Amino acid sequence: MRTLLYTFIFIFLGLSAQGQIRNLRLGISGEPASISSMDSDTPLIEFTRINLSSSIFFKTEYYFSPFVSFASGVGFTVNQGGSLLYTEGGDVWADAVLVPEDLHTLSGPTIYRTSIQYLEIPVALKLRTDEMGRYRVFFEIPRLTMGITTGASGAIKNDDVSVRDQNIYPAMAPLNLSYGLMAGIEYSLTENISGVLGLNWKQGFVDITKDTAIDSRITSYTFGLHAGILF
Repeated sequence: MRTLLYTFIFIFLGLSAQGQIRNLRLGISGEPASISSMDSDTPLIEFTRINLSSSIFFKTEYYFSPFVSFASGVGFTVNQGGSLLYTEGGDVWADAVLVPEDLHTLSGPTIYRTSIQYLEIPVALKLRTDEMGRYRVFFEIPRLTMGITTGASGAIKNDDVSVRDQNIYPAMAPLNLSYGLMAGIEYSLTENISGVLGLNWKQGFVDITKDTAIDSRITSYTFGLHAGILF
C-alpha cells in the first residue's frame, strides 16, 4: 500500500514539473489528531470511549476555475474505531482467531475496543472564496471517502478478562464508506505555495464489521484538525 502512495507522488510530481498537467495542484496533508468513535443500531451495544486517530494524505486538486475544483488523493489512517460495551457479551469478533479461544464465549457486560487501519481515497467538490489579502476560505462539500481495511486490532475487558493486541482483521468489513465535509482557510505563503488549516468531519454509512454472530450494524465517524500544504 505504501508503494502505491509513493508511486502516485512521483508520477504527479514528475508530470507537474514538466508542465504536462494543467490546472493541477498537489499537496501533502494530514490530521495529526482526530476524534474517532463508533455507533450501533441496537440498545444492547453502548458507546463507551473514543479513539484518537491520525492520518496522512497525498492530495491532488484539479481546478475548473479559481473558485471550483475537484479534490482527491490517497492516504493512510490509523487507529480509527473506539470502544463499545456489549451488555450481553457474545461472540463479537466471530471470524477472528482470538487467543485464548474462550474469548469467543464471553457473557455479561464486556467492553470491546477496536482499532482499524485504512487506505483511504477521498473525493470532494472544493469551493473557494476570492482572496482576502493572503487568505481564502474553502469548503469541500460533498466529501466522500472510501476506506480499504488494511489491518485491525482489538482489546477485550470485563470483570474476568483483560486482553489486548488481538488480530481482528478477519472480523472487519473490507470497505468503509463515509460522507462528510471539510471547511477551513488557505494562506498564501508564496505565489505557488499555500498552507491549509481546517476541520474535517466524516460519518460512515456502512457496517464496518462482518457481524457473523451478532445482529448489529456498527458505523464509525471522525472529527479532527486538518493541516497541509499545496503547491
